[in-house]
Amino acid sequence: MINKVKDFYFKYAPTFTERYKKDEVLFLFSKYVDDVYSNIAIVNSDSNLDMINKEFSKRHINSLYYSFVKPNGCFEISYVDDYLIFQNIDKLFAKYSKLKSKDIELVEVNNETLRKEYMIINDCCYKAESYDNPYSNLDNLGYCKSVLDFQSNETETKTLLYIIKYKSQNVGCINLTIKDDLAYISGLAILEQFRKTKIFLAMIDVLHILKSNNVKDIFCVTELNEYPDKLYKKLGFKSIAIAYAYKNK
Repeated sequence: MINKVKDFYFKYAPTFTERYKKDEVLFLFSKYVDDVYSNIAIVNSDSNLDMINKEFSKRHINSLYYSFVKPNGCFEISYVDDYLIFQNIDKLFAKYSKLKSKDIELVEVNNETLRKEYMIINDCCYKAESYDNPYSNLDNLGYCKSVLDFQSNETETKTLLYIIKYKSQNVGCINLTIKDDLAYISGLAILEQFRKTKIFLAMIDVLHILKSNNVKDIFCVTELNEYPDKLYKKLGFKSIAIAYAYKNK
């Protein structure tokens, strides 16, 4: 399963808008964001680092290597990703479906007006610094542009973006990328003042959508030990791989 999940993430994660391979190294870039989460080189060894550095220098950004093998002490780790999966979502649905709230609604982002609303609520959710938000310093509008660009141009997957509403108020958003019976969940964001309320019951509506698209297994990629990582694990997601993003010291 891990190979299936890795292949899916590298091919279809909407964070990246450009993908290409050179000398057996897979490059994933975003044309809207220059941060360490959206521009990586997938490496299996240290033999191609000079070539990788040249590719990054063309874009005037710092090189970042990404591997499922922990680097040696010659490198500095920037962050560690946890690959989490929940297999057979019927189990998750059965556990939480009775908690569904009429106050919560998911609105699919399918026109220009809703795209603008999606960008606004996403930015509002992420920019506030708090213990449960490790991404407040990122260019979230740039990230939104990457996601919307991917949705507009990707043809192999069904990429669905949703605004989460609570009592008709925009309070968050979430992205679903679906291919066959596997789905990738990303971009789950909730306004800070709603994060400790029942708003997370929006996941029940997400499960409805996934089941209607014949999805069996779902996965996400989060930073190890950060709040989102712990949240998904509380829901029953299991870690199946750890990846290291690192750079030259």
